[in-house]
Amino acid sequence: MRADTATNWDRLAPLYNLQLRLERSALDAAVDVAAFDPADRLLDLGTGTGALLVRLIERRVALAEVTGVDRSPGMLARVPALPDGWRLLRADATDLPLPADRFDVVSAIYVLHLLDPDHRQKLLEEVRRVNGPAGRLIVVVPAPPPVNRLTRMLAPLARLLGCLSPTLLGLRPIDAVAELERCGFAVLETRRVTRGYPSVVVKASFPAA
Repeated sequence: MRADTATNWDRLAPLYNLQLRLERSALDAAVDVAAFDPADRLLDLGTGTGALLVRLIERRVALAEVTGVDRSPGMLARVPALPDGWRLLRADATDLPLPADRFDVVSAIYVLHLLDPDHRQKLLEEVRRVNGPAGRLIVVVPAPPPVNRLTRMLAPLARLLGCLSPTLLGLRPIDAVAELERCGFAVLETRRVTRGYPSVVVKASFPAA
């Protein structure tokens, strides 16, 4: 993660919603996998312009409380009006100004692959801290491209770009299941989405000690 990340997203904010239709299938899969209960308290990390929150409203998903967190004021400024009990918070997802054991569900939609390994670990540690004892984590990351002649030809270029900038356009794929298991999470369900952005949806929990 670079120091100017929030500024970069501020610059992209006016155009960001143009591509949201490509996220829709993955968002729907994330909502389905989460299996929300009306009593759930949700924390959405990297909420951006509120794509997940809007989809929850459109699908009439009832929740006790929703908090959307993002570092970029430009992105948060484009979140539409939210229901009572839902709020936005400008904060760094790796250092949340929130109490422990506060949420039942934490989501990180198209976030983990944008972070370098150290910041991914810090974010997941924060998830463990703020997630309640029976809490669950919902993650969406881009799916690795299929292995074929073209991707093999482009692999050296992708590796070079990844070395120059690990978060550049999310070009460095990550194995979300391996990342979560390495941080002590138990993976409960995975789902692959092929419509829109090819993506992987992962549901996980942190087993009680």
